[in-house]
Amino acid sequence: MIETLFQNQIKNQEHLGSPLLNEREAFINLKKEKGRCLRSLQMTADYLLFSVKNLNLDKNMPRIVKLKEIIACRDIWKDKKFWFYVSTIVQWLDSMHCLDPAYHDKNIIFNRFSTVCFYKIRYLTYPLYEERLAYINYLQREGMSFSGLHEYAQMQLHIVDMLDLNGTVTREEISGIVTTKQGAAKEAGGSLSPKWSSTFRAVATGWLKYAGMLDEKRKDLPRDANLVKKYVQWAIEAKGLAHATLEGRERELSCFLSFIQNGLSFKEIKLDTIDSYIRYRHGCGCNRRSIATIATTLRDFLGYAYNQGWCSNIAGGIRHPKVFYLETLPYAPSWDTVQELVAHYGTSDAKGKRNTAIIAMMAIYGLRSSEVVNLRLKDMDWDKNQIYLKRAKRGGLQAFPLLPETGNLIADYIRHGRKNTLGREELFLTLFAPYKKLTGSCIYYIVSQSYSKTETGVRHKGGHSLRHACASHIINNGGTLKDVSDLLGHRLLDTTRTYAKVDLVNLRKVADLKWEGVL
Repeated sequence: MIETLFQNQIKNQEHLGSPLLNEREAFINLKKEKGRCLRSLQMTADYLLFSVKNLNLDKNMPRIVKLKEIIACRDIWKDKKFWFYVSTIVQWLDSMHCLDPAYHDKNIIFNRFSTVCFYKIRYLTYPLYEERLAYINYLQREGMSFSGLHEYAQMQLHIVDMLDLNGTVTREEISGIVTTKQGAAKEAGGSLSPKWSSTFRAVATGWLKYAGMLDEKRKDLPRDANLVKKYVQWAIEAKGLAHATLEGRERELSCFLSFIQNGLSFKEIKLDTIDSYIRYRHGCGCNRRSIATIATTLRDFLGYAYNQGWCSNIAGGIRHPKVFYLETLPYAPSWDTVQELVAHYGTSDAKGKRNTAIIAMMAIYGLRSSEVVNLRLKDMDWDKNQIYLKRAKRGGLQAFPLLPETGNLIADYIRHGRKNTLGREELFLTLFAPYKKLTGSCIYYIVSQSYSKTETGVRHKGGHSLRHACASHIINNGGTLKDVSDLLGHRLLDTTRTYAKVDLVNLRKVADLKWEGVL
């Protein structure tokens, strides 16, 4: 076979005198039977001869050839010819059962992304194989769809090409690559896809952080931020504060440290500094109640800091503004508006089924956002037509009748809109893989968006407005404050008394009294 390919006798002798002649000729004949032209057969013969020498293959010593051995000669070839060479050698070794078994291992998810040799080899031999595979396997366990995993795996290869991954990488370097690509695309008369840019950032940040290769030292990280971490840990152990409370305090204290870091060290903080910060926060739009919460947070933190010897004793001098009890009206939409909000999304698709059920539950049962996201499937007792609610502040479980208005919406969502490939126990999940429980911010977005086509004077358009609407509706339909307190899960009846101000029926009775004789 070899003699028919080359006219040069010296070249013929080189081919004929090299190991694995029969195996090489058998493979070339196979390609000839498939209709390959003479030039293609000559290139195949040259590739096989090169591999025998480069890989030190010997007929008397058959062995398994690793994929990395095959691509180790990349610098010798021009890029296009190199991949022709690799594809040829992979097919030949595979025909002799001498190929790295990783190439056909279906347990390696990279092998399920493509059957084309070029792509499979790239996935299996590109640098940081273990790190790339570990992250893709992690995303698969988290429920990411197959197409999403494929897209992330492809982007990992671009990241390897574009970033220097010999050490750690900063977020600024990741953004710099995107900016450079955008500039190059603009110079070429085109534009970089926004989706590509966002995916590159997301994959690079997520993967490198998972692999411990992302430098988390950020320029905007407040000085002394470690002190806040220590305070939060102490508050968990010593005070038992709720997780949501600690999250809010950590955000506020980070803002405070960012405010003072330009001119002061932590030990130089004085009451004048606190006054300046309070004025700054007031200028940002914080009302009196918010300022009171900020002052409480600073006082507790600086009291702990003084006990640790970090600053002088100024905590005792921090006073929060007077907050008058029951000074404001509950910000509640009318019940007609609530019905419009419930109907906003419709029930024609999975998104509508889920969002409509959420809004209806919040309005009818007066649920907090945290109580909605923590609802579980087992909290719905379909046999007894009951729903069990775990209150965020009161603690314990409360049982309420599962009304048809909400029960039918929830059942429709579970049957036709709820996807749960990972067996999550939470009732409401995200719409796309990985299917996870919702967050409080998701609930706020869902409710606030339902207000978009509704004219209302309500200032705060989050989920809590539906809680107020529920209470106001009960009061104005003859319910008592005790009824409202029991439904909303208030620990103290005093908390419910603010709704007396929206009890229009009884307020009118007070207005109609003849006060002349009393005075």
